Order: sequence, then C-alpha cells, then structure tokens
Amino acid sequence: VKFIRAVPGDTIILEEQEDGNFYIIINGKSILNSEEEPYSLTFAKSRMINLYAQEYKEKYNSKIPDNLYLVLGNQTSGTQDSTQFGLVERENIVGKVIGE
Repeated sequence: VKFIRAVPGDTIILEEQEDGNFYIIINGKSILNSEEEPYSLTFAKSRMINLYAQEYKEKYNSKIPDNLYLVLGNQTSGTQDSTQFGLVERENIVGKVIGE
C-alpha cells in the first residue's frame, strides 16, 4: 500500500538538511509520515525525486504535470515507491484503500 502524497499541479521541492538528508516539500510544507515526523530521505534515496524536481523546476515552475502522482510508502526504508521508480501515471494507480 502506498500513499499519494502529491498530485498534478502540486509544487515539489527537495530541501537539504544540515545532516545531508532531504525533506520533501509539497506546496510549501514538509510531508510527514504516520509518526508525524518529516519524511526524510538520504542522498541516495532522494536522487530519483530530485531528477523530477529539477526537471519540473525548469519546465513547469516546480509543479507536477498532468497525469503524474508522487506515491510513497510510510517509511523511507524497505519500500518500493517514487523514490525508486519516479512519479506514477494515473493509469497505473489501480485502487483506493478505505478505512482508518
């Protein structure tokens, strides 16, 4: 299960921290995991998202283009998500979890 953390039109920026890790900033706010901690990426984990962020900064003023979504697991380790394979096209999102 993955969380959609950013949708078309959202602004995406990676902000480097003093420890060398990066926070993902969506629409001016750092995204949080379920433990209410900032979603922090190592340099290696940030590379794929950083490629998109740089491209979109130049082409789209840092906004995610139509039909693409940022999907993340709750934690940064041990998950296959946009940090591994980039943004996801709408047609590849196959379901919705309902509940608490």
